[in-house]
Amino acid sequence: MHIRSAALLAMLAGTAACSAQVVLNEVFPNPQGSSSFDNKWEYIELYGTPGMKLDGYAIACVFGGADPDGDNIPGPLPGGWDPGDELAEIDEAWSLDGLSLGTNGFLVLYNNASNNSGILPLLPPQTSRATFAQAHIPSTDTAGRIKNDGSQTYVLLRRRPDHSLNGNGQSVYGPDYAWRKEPNPDVNYDSRIDFGGTLPLGGESPVDGEDQNGDQTILVPAPSILEPYQMVDDLACSNSGGKEYTRSREQEISDTPGFNPDAFCRIYFFGSNPERGHRLNTQSVMEFTSMSDEEFIYGEQPVTTNTLNFDPALTKGPTDPNGQRYNALGQPDANGQYLLDDINITGFKLTPGTFNDVDSTGQGGINIAQFRFVSKDYNFDGVFSYADYAMIQDCLGTTLDDNATLINDKNTVDTGDDVAYSGWKWQGRELQSILAMMNADPADGANGTNATFVTASDVAASFRCASDVNNDGFVNGDDYDLFASYFDAADPAGDFNNDGFVNGDDYDTFASAFDAGC
Repeated sequence: MHIRSAALLAMLAGTAACSAQVVLNEVFPNPQGSSSFDNKWEYIELYGTPGMKLDGYAIACVFGGADPDGDNIPGPLPGGWDPGDELAEIDEAWSLDGLSLGTNGFLVLYNNASNNSGILPLLPPQTSRATFAQAHIPSTDTAGRIKNDGSQTYVLLRRRPDHSLNGNGQSVYGPDYAWRKEPNPDVNYDSRIDFGGTLPLGGESPVDGEDQNGDQTILVPAPSILEPYQMVDDLACSNSGGKEYTRSREQEISDTPGFNPDAFCRIYFFGSNPERGHRLNTQSVMEFTSMSDEEFIYGEQPVTTNTLNFDPALTKGPTDPNGQRYNALGQPDANGQYLLDDINITGFKLTPGTFNDVDSTGQGGINIAQFRFVSKDYNFDGVFSYADYAMIQDCLGTTLDDNATLINDKNTVDTGDDVAYSGWKWQGRELQSILAMMNADPADGANGTNATFVTASDVAASFRCASDVNNDGFVNGDDYDLFASYFDAADPAGDFNNDGFVNGDDYDTFASAFDAGC
């Protein structure tokens, strides 16, 4: 039993947002070797609730160009880059209409431009799949390879401007639709997705790029209308001074020392930053690692192979909780309070279409257990408890399409130029919590379908299992004994009704949940 996360409850307080969960799980944008290897090995993997329909969802690769001299003007072009790559660009974008997560919870989009994909033969039969070309959102350019240079942001999104679904679950793109390949998403190069349109809300003024000589002669077009969009999940890292476009800095990988990652793999999923580790920032001051630092293994492939392995010398991962301790100067110190070392990732590899602790042959991988979503775990602490039940009670009636008044702060010191606008209320971890809640009772809608809002049946299904204290899937005497031990010891885990006290009210509430069963 775990006490309620105050931060997450505040995040969801008052209301709540469809029918299952889905996140970015693996991204392999830069296989080693020539472009022929990109055509053969590139892929993006989603993981979530088995069978979840993905109509209306999309994936976009948003690249933030380069700014080697740090003057907030894109360019000059770094050596070895293709002309134009110093500018920001939506590099590729794919629609997930008509697709669902496989019976094992996975979907893989893969590059098959050379008709010899190395990924396709590795996919388990339970994994859903589609090629980049099949899922490509119509644009002025054709589907291609993912860029290899510059800052990278990968966005799983749902609602976006000038987009709707017809009665068959297929996307309808209006004349101003812009979440597709080629538009510049950040014409004023401020690390924020453009609103486009006109002042005061949008109307961003383009900043022209610098050519190889540092002259500001590369013309940038007028902004496209990209906000407001509904972010389901995102991930980013910076390279060569380029920009990142996550909703939160917590989703930005903060440290890529000496390499631009070839691949990313999520092994944990948190509701908030667990603050397990630290890093020395550019001012040599200790700060917490980001949430993405603690969720992903990311790094380079060995130069000589395409085996989906990571190079241990050029790969980073989550913090090792049992690692060496350090002092504030980053020096080893047995009495230090900082953890800087990563977990051991030797032997870890990408496993498209399945969990990374079970490879494509069904054999166990190295000793790193990849996360699984836990049913009715709304605060993503890895277990279902009464704290989750308390959260869903606050969210009764919420839909994914709830709106909220948001603020475009224009990124200036002067708050007088802030502009209010109507945007999507639930995004990122908030949205994931609501998705989980709506799936508590997946047959609570018309004709046994899943309702499009958090229903009383979802709440009741959560309460019925709240007394599974030991989280083994059953409500029995073991749970009663464990709760009694917490109660007798006045342990915070005995605060079953989550009111901040351990008293008779907790025993009565637990007894009611216990009698309801699971």
